[in-house]
Amino acid sequence: MATAKFYFPTKLSPTTTLTLSRVDWYPSSRPVNRVQSRRLTPGGTPIVYSLGVTQRFINIISRHLSSADMVLLTDFIRQTTSWASSTFEYEDPQGNVFIGCRFWLDEYDFTQTSTGRFTDDMLLITEGILISTDELTATMDTFISSSNVQGLKDTLWTGLIGVKLYKSTGFTSTIIDSIDVSAVDNEPESIGWDGQDTIWGGGQADKLYKNSAFTSAVIDSIDISAVDNEVTGIGWDGTDVLWSGNQANKLYKNSAFTSTLTDSLSVGAIDASPEDVSWDGGDTLWCGSEANKLYKNTGFTTTLIDSIDVSAIDNGVQGIDGVQGIDWNAVDTIWTGNQNDKLYKNSGFTSTITDSVDVSGIDASPSGLTQGFLSL
Repeated sequence: MATAKFYFPTKLSPTTTLTLSRVDWYPSSRPVNRVQSRRLTPGGTPIVYSLGVTQRFINIISRHLSSADMVLLTDFIRQTTSWASSTFEYEDPQGNVFIGCRFWLDEYDFTQTSTGRFTDDMLLITEGILISTDELTATMDTFISSSNVQGLKDTLWTGLIGVKLYKSTGFTSTIIDSIDVSAVDNEPESIGWDGQDTIWGGGQADKLYKNSAFTSAVIDSIDISAVDNEVTGIGWDGTDVLWSGNQANKLYKNSAFTSTLTDSLSVGAIDASPEDVSWDGGDTLWCGSEANKLYKNTGFTTTLIDSIDVSAIDNGVQGIDGVQGIDWNAVDTIWTGNQNDKLYKNSGFTSTITDSVDVSGIDASPSGLTQGFLSL
């Protein structure tokens, strides 16, 4: 007998927790697929093209589910996560927590056995193991530095001088990859991660772009110039695309990655230069360069519940220097400062700086950033 747990959206801040007990629960395999294009030339020479994506799966064989647990799991799949639409975290009987999970199946078929209980096989796609249960109770500093963390998130950020998207290992200045986007849009203002692909905003064409994984391949774009022709920031709330516009001083929400606008918030009375927007699992985080502050709004509303003045850390002329980008890495708030050309990390949503990275030697105009990309 074993216990399996599902947390939505995360174990650290769940809104829904499903615990399945008295289950014979076997993680039968954890296949890894490095996505590549492979072919042989007429002469028999192998040619391999890496598509830059590593897919990790969990095959779960569940046995002897009670009818009550079967209903709860069905509701979790269909209603809470809407199949593969939303990510969740899965804790196996050994205490391993898998992050960024999705139900990677077209159908499920719970079969009733002679005992009256139910059985089924399920496939999850995951970003990787976060940390064991015992380690998760340690301090955040121990959590971040623990050698048992498998696949610490890398930092993606944009630079206006080099007109590039950058990837730094962890939260450091070590560049492990970069993409020149000057042929697409020579004003990369912001960057985000939608759980699979890189999304970014371009100020030249006033478009939102989606690139396959972290590559130069643009797979989709949205022209938002008719809504706000000064896109400054972009983020993702687990389902929809959030972005900020400096022409109307608003935060916007688009249905998934489409041009369908589902909501907008006027924040000009708070800060007339919204530069970037993010989501912490429940509330909207955004930054403004007029007052050089980081802001937190309840849900996606205009109700301001907290703000942090960072002008003493990185300040400048409105819309040019000072705070430019913001994101949430599941533990801390990270942001960019264009006066000192640094990436900053604040403990939780507080004014306490726990780390900073000088990127002036790489790109002297950092704009947007995210730490949602997981390299394992």
